[in-house]
Amino acid sequence: MQSLPLSDLLGVRRETGMSPITERSDDAGTSTDAARRAMGRWWTHLHRWGLRYVWLIFFNSYLGRIVEGGDRVGVGVFGVTLLLGAAALRLSMVLRQRASAA
Repeated sequence: MQSLPLSDLLGVRRETGMSPITERSDDAGTSTDAARRAMGRWWTHLHRWGLRYVWLIFFNSYLGRIVEGGDRVGVGVFGVTLLLGAAALRLSMVLRQRASAA
């Protein structure tokens, strides 16, 4: 099995040290203070649902590695475990905030 540099595995560009996603994040139309003020509370809704959508994409990808089997099952198990842990942490924070507000 051929080993790949970590930058290739993570999709990081060697020239800038950034991933293509973070490299373009300053171009996102809703990521400015002006857009946040103009959208009001809808900015929060948009970004919460966007985050959930991205989470589902990653979850589906890692779950697919488990279902396919082969030598990538370990990566799939790690990714699914990490994502479920992050979701559980987020859920516990939301429940704690609701309990303290009540």
